[in-house]
Amino acid sequence: MPFDVSKVAVHGEVGSGATGRVWRGELTEATDGVPAGTAVAVKRLHPALRSDPAALASLQLEMEIGASVRHPGLARALATGVDADGPWLVAILVPGRTLREVLSEDGPLPEPLLRSVAASVSGGLAALHAGGWVHGDVKPENMRLDDAGRAVLLDMGFARRVPGSRGRRG
Repeated sequence: MPFDVSKVAVHGEVGSGATGRVWRGELTEATDGVPAGTAVAVKRLHPALRSDPAALASLQLEMEIGASVRHPGLARALATGVDADGPWLVAILVPGRTLREVLSEDGPLPEPLLRSVAASVSGGLAALHAGGWVHGDVKPENMRLDDAGRAVLLDMGFARRVPGSRGRRG
């Protein structure tokens, strides 16, 4: 059964990037083993990009990678589609601040947190590489840290298949 984005209760905007805006939501029904009530992110392309082939391909790529390569250091996508408001992607919401925000607001990371962030992000990158992908946009704005110091790599829209790789599921 296809996912219906109307089954997400949207609560407010999380942020905006080059290709779209992201809203915080909550699943009103279970999907893909994820229970109702789970916090999710709903990404929608900016209106000017709704029919842009590159932007559409990027959103689809985020879905493909986020659904097929699983690792605690990577964002998990649940579904993508198009409705009256344009293309959308639903992913598990990663709480917290971006690494850029943490560094700007708190200064340098203490060594134990730095090690934890490095382990989480490098583990996510290793899972991507094992799946035959390279991220393509690793930067502090694409890493989110929760209050426990867990880091998750976001935004797979610039990822690319490693030439000659068929990859394996992570």
